[in-house]
Amino acid sequence: MSFEVMPHRVIRSGSLNWGAWTSQLGQGEVIPLESAMDGWDYSASIQLATSLRYDRAGVCRDLAVADVTALALQLTVDCAATRGQWSAQTWLAAADGEGRVTVSLHLPPGSVADRISLVRSVVACNEHWEPAIPAGSWLARDVAKRVRVEGDGGRFPIEAMSFSGRRYEGAPWRFDLDYTDLDDPMVAAFVLYVNTDHEASATLLAQKAKTTPALRVMVESDYFETFLDDIARRPELDPPTNPDPESVWAVLDGQCQLRFKRDLGSMLAIWRESPIEGRSIVRGKLKYLTGLSS
Repeated sequence: MSFEVMPHRVIRSGSLNWGAWTSQLGQGEVIPLESAMDGWDYSASIQLATSLRYDRAGVCRDLAVADVTALALQLTVDCAATRGQWSAQTWLAAADGEGRVTVSLHLPPGSVADRISLVRSVVACNEHWEPAIPAGSWLARDVAKRVRVEGDGGRFPIEAMSFSGRRYEGAPWRFDLDYTDLDDPMVAAFVLYVNTDHEASATLLAQKAKTTPALRVMVESDYFETFLDDIARRPELDPPTNPDPESVWAVLDGQCQLRFKRDLGSMLAIWRESPIEGRSIVRGKLKYLTGLSS
């Protein structure tokens, strides 16, 4: 058995009661946060929240302080896949009559992938509060919670329809784009239409489909290629100076940096010079057709 020894006083577990975790995808329902997020896709923002109920007298006694004015409940989220870290805080002094405080954190679309790690803690935030407890010190910390945001199902907003009678009626799917400005919200900018007449439709439409890696990468490649080609062909679309974090530009830029190690501007420059080279970069970085035999 191992434990941390801090160079300052800490809050004993008996003075704290960690609350439940909740999550919300986009404008959807607030639900308990499980070990995996069903229904996640690239266009969805994520709202995370948790709470803490504490005994004010117990906390003050544990830390040998007169008040909790410099203490905060902190929520920190790390994503190794995108190398991102986000945090939010709520003052303990803002607790309700039962000593409960809540902290929430918003993750923009495209900012995370694969898995995220969540840590909630109580920290000291004022360096003039208590000399023996430096600002930034962890005074209590719960066990980290790890959540998978990419499951075996689709990563895109999907609608099912028959392609019968259309020029592309034999295609298994088709991305449809609908935006007029690169600062438009990504959540409404695209949709993946799946052809219900195609044999792959059942797999693509299943909420927890056990799709092959090759099929997932084919769809993802088509997503990037469709957007890059569309933006590159529309010279009237100017990159926003201060893009909204949930905009088409910001989300795609983050995804390009994650997947291709290039920002969106660089990918568009390559695509405009040679769409063939751009497509080769997309498919090469995404490992196109890997796992075809599985």
